[in-house]
Amino acid sequence: MTSRRESGKNVAYMADQILNTVRSFSIGKSKKIVELCRMVPTLPAPDAYEQERLEALEGAIESLNSTDRERVMAAMYLLEQLAKGDSQFVSAPGHPA
Repeated sequence: MTSRRESGKNVAYMADQILNTVRSFSIGKSKKIVELCRMVPTLPAPDAYEQERLEALEGAIESLNSTDRERVMAAMYLLEQLAKGDSQFVSAPGHPA
């Protein structure tokens, strides 16, 4: 059985990989994102908290394809937070915790 900590690291790792792929401009970028997206449903979610994190990751990935710049920026911010893992909670810019 996968522990919550291991699962959280998986979500953080996946979010970090997607962020790095999006930030680096390359011809293979879209292929790598598609490949990473296919891996998300296979990540273990041992409890409801981790399931929510996985669903947030999936939502952020979907939003990256939006034509709405604000939605894409929000997706990038969410990916940044997920990539940090459970180590700390950071409030959104302009919104105190």
